[in-house]
Amino acid sequence: MRIGHERGVFTTAACAALLVGALVMFANASASAQCVGDCNSDGEVKVNELILAVNIFLGSKDISECTAVDSNANGTVAINELVQAVNSSLRGCDAPPPPTPTPAPMVSRADCVLADTSSLKLTTALFPIPFEDLVGELAIECAEPAGATSGLSGDLACTCSVTSFGSILLPGVGDVCIAPFEPCEPRVLSCDGGRAVDINVVADHNIGACTGTADCASTCDSFCDGLGTGYNRQVSTCEDFCAGGEKDGDMCAVDADCPDGSCGGPDGGTDGAICECVCAQPGAGPDAGAGAFSCGLGVSITVEFDESGACGDSPPTITLDPVCGELTSGTSIGELRNVANTTGVVIGPTTLTGNPTSCTDLKAGNVSGLNVVGHLAFFGSAVGDILTDNNFVCE
Repeated sequence: MRIGHERGVFTTAACAALLVGALVMFANASASAQCVGDCNSDGEVKVNELILAVNIFLGSKDISECTAVDSNANGTVAINELVQAVNSSLRGCDAPPPPTPTPAPMVSRADCVLADTSSLKLTTALFPIPFEDLVGELAIECAEPAGATSGLSGDLACTCSVTSFGSILLPGVGDVCIAPFEPCEPRVLSCDGGRAVDINVVADHNIGACTGTADCASTCDSFCDGLGTGYNRQVSTCEDFCAGGEKDGDMCAVDADCPDGSCGGPDGGTDGAICECVCAQPGAGPDAGAGAFSCGLGVSITVEFDESGACGDSPPTITLDPVCGELTSGTSIGELRNVANTTGVVIGPTTLTGNPTSCTDLKAGNVSGLNVVGHLAFFGSAVGDILTDNNFVCE
C-alpha cells in the first residue's frame, strides 16, 4: 500500500515514522496504569513497537500483532492509545502518571466608585453628624473555589479594600482620614441563595476592669461569646493604655503619650483601666437569597488636627487601631452601650439595609447599584463615643 502526494510518494512505513515523531513532540497525556504499546511484554516500549502500533492504526498491520496497544480492548487503535504508547515509551511503564492539574480558581475584580447617594453618619450621645457626597473607591475581589466549573453557581469568597477615600472634615476634631489596611477574612457572594449575610455589631464602653491590652482582649473575647453564636471580637481597648503605635500596650494619660497611636479613653479621663469592646456577628439572619453579598473592609483611621479638608498635609495626631469593618448587602444592626461609661446610656440600635448584586454582573466587573452597609464604633473621641452608620452605593 502507498499513499500518494502530488510531489512524491510516501511509503506507509515513512508515514508511520513521521507520525511517531509528531506524537513524541506533542504527547502530554498521563501514562496508563498498564504498559500500553509493550507488544512483547518486556516491560518497556521501544521505537519499533511504536512504529508497529502506528501501522496498526494506519491499517497496514493487524491488531493481533500487538494487542497491548489496544488499551480498551475494542479491536481498534485510536489516536489516544497511540499517545498512551508514546508516554509509556518516554516515561517508562512503571512511572506514575503526572498529577492532574487543579484548575486555578477564577478571580474577578470590580471597582466600586462611590455614588453621590453614599453617606456616613456619626452618632454621638448628644447629636448625629451626617456626611454626604463622599468621594472614594472600593475594590471588590471574589474568587471561585478551586475546581469550580460552572462559573455561575455556588458561593464566591470575597474581600473588599479601600482604593481611595477623601478626607472627612469633623469640625472641632480635624480631618478624619481613611486608608486601606491588610485584607480581612473573605466573606461570601451567594450566587444562588442559601446564605445569610446580615451583620450585628454590639459595642460596650465598659465590660469590666482590665490590667492591660492582652487582658482586655481576653475579656472582650468572653464578652462576645456571651452575646451568642458567631460573635467575634472586632476591637478591644484598655483605657489608660496605648492602642497602636510604637508604645502599644504601655500605660498612658493622653494621646501624646502614644506616638502613632492613641491612649485608650478620653484624654485626662478618670474612668481608670476599664475594657472597651466591640463585637461583630457576620452571617446572621435568614437566607438572603441569590446575589447576597458581604465582605470585610480593612481600614486604618487617623485624625489630623489641622482641619484643612485634605489628608496627608500634616502628621496624624491620632492613629486608631486598624479594624475590619463588616459590610453587607443585607441588614446591619449597630448598638453602642454604656456610652461615655454611663450605665444604661445607649446609642441605637440603628438598622441599615443594602441592595445585592449578581454573580454574573460582578464577574463582568459591573457593580453598579450594589449597596453595602455596616457599622463601626469608637470610644473617647473629642466628641465622645461614636457609632457610625456606613452606607456605600456603587455608581
